[in-house]
Amino acid sequence: MFSTLAFLAVSVFQMCKSVSVIPESCSQCVHPRYPPLPPNSGYILYLPHCVDNQTYNFCDAVCLGLKFDGKASAGDCTGCSRKCSRVFKPVCNSDQTILYTNKCEAECAGADYADCQGLSTVIPGKSPLPPSHLLPVSLQGVYSQGDQTEDEDI
Repeated sequence: MFSTLAFLAVSVFQMCKSVSVIPESCSQCVHPRYPPLPPNSGYILYLPHCVDNQTYNFCDAVCLGLKFDGKASAGDCTGCSRKCSRVFKPVCNSDQTILYTNKCEAECAGADYADCQGLSTVIPGKSPLPPSHLLPVSLQGVYSQGDQTEDEDI
């Protein structure tokens, strides 16, 4: 009885292993994400690549088994993304899974987009700073933690 169950278990395992629908190249490709920590959390970054006259996100092209040169194929096939600035003002697709660098890139991808929910980004010159007492001690001004005297040269 035990040997029959063992044989059955091994047979089912082998059958399942041979029916796997995920190509090995796909299982090895990990979508870059933002924010990057902790692993496998955050939004999938949209990294367009033109392969065989069609635009794919990087890992999607890898999962389909397409052969391409990463640098030569970077960007969308129409060249639309070349007109976009490189300023990081992120937006997300409507189901909040893919992050685009900015609205222009989302429009080039033909995506319905919205502000990313729960994403805090700091844009220099645009984002308000937190009150000084909430900053780390090393950034709270010219006073050191132990010495509360003012520097007269300032």
